[in-house]
Amino acid sequence: MPENKANPYSDLDALFYWTKEKFGQPGKFNLFDHKVLLPIHWLIEGTKKEYQLEISENEIIKYIEQGLIPKFIQSDGNLGFPLYITGRINFIKKMEKELKLPLKEIQEIIKQEDNGINNILTIGNLEYKDISSFEVFKEFFEDDISHIEIILKILKHNKSFDKNLDKEELEKELKRKKAILASLQNIKFEQLSERAKDYIERFAFKILCINDQTRLSHINTYRSKIMKGYSPNIEFRKFSTAPGGHLYGLLEIDWGITLISSDKKDATEIKTPEFTIKNGEIKFPTPPSPSRYSEIFNKYNLKEYFGVKLKVKVCPVCDKEHKRRGIYCSEACRNRAKSKRWRGKHPLRKKLSNLQYMIEAGKDEALLEACNNLEKELNKEKES
Repeated sequence: MPENKANPYSDLDALFYWTKEKFGQPGKFNLFDHKVLLPIHWLIEGTKKEYQLEISENEIIKYIEQGLIPKFIQSDGNLGFPLYITGRINFIKKMEKELKLPLKEIQEIIKQEDNGINNILTIGNLEYKDISSFEVFKEFFEDDISHIEIILKILKHNKSFDKNLDKEELEKELKRKKAILASLQNIKFEQLSERAKDYIERFAFKILCINDQTRLSHINTYRSKIMKGYSPNIEFRKFSTAPGGHLYGLLEIDWGITLISSDKKDATEIKTPEFTIKNGEIKFPTPPSPSRYSEIFNKYNLKEYFGVKLKVKVCPVCDKEHKRRGIYCSEACRNRAKSKRWRGKHPLRKKLSNLQYMIEAGKDEALLEACNNLEKELNKEKES
């Protein structure tokens, strides 16, 4: 976009007018939209321009085959790529060259990122919708009204929720916004003045831009966590992010969520920049001195880790970690274990039970005969 020092508007306003002048309508933000696809030569050029990375068509095909880049086909039958894939390629290259991660680990990290993107795109206002600027504007008021109503409900039951909130002012604001929304519902966009149209289009443009920045921030936070040496299954209680979602400063791991939310596969290894936890054992690249261990212990809050580890149990049936009373994670697993013990103690009764079930299902005469023979064996067992 050409620089315009005399532009009286904000940077976003300047971008709005530039896109409208260049394309005849306000620009759209579709960074993670799978319906907006780049041809492969644009992907190569975009990666070079944005990240100064040279990548060939063969490398892109290789990444697709390895499951590191999603495969989309455009209407003309050629490969197409969502706009965020340029950043994905940069991320993959960094994991290969800087972190020197093996392919299997990179594949797992990318799989988790894809899950994160899919989850983000199902969140209300972060879902891509093909609607007009006017509809975006009205949706903003609807969301704002819902937000104020929720706060008022909380204040009704908990007056100490936030002492800075003025209930009367909130009620006035709610009434005002409901009146504005009601008037918007009864008017068509074409009936508005040019000034009102311009304001609504600029406002909607900013909302869509902020939504895409929010999506990108989530993904950048995840990528930043990986590049700092943490595994995907680590969750933070406290962290700081720079503009764009990049992590910095003190990161406080939430060991409770990290250990409990990790599934069986992920829980076998938890990585931090300074140690790895595998099968419940903390391993260091080189043994730390007592003073260094004390620093690591405090920095990563290992006191909480050991405390949570004592509380977390592993179900002997499904191997899932849990915090339930008893050794089983659920009633289903408890019943499964009980049934297994019964079958182990009474092998003949197990066979009889299976045959009776099959007879009821199929009413087979041969099965009935086998069942009678088994009952005779059981009677002999009792007599002996």
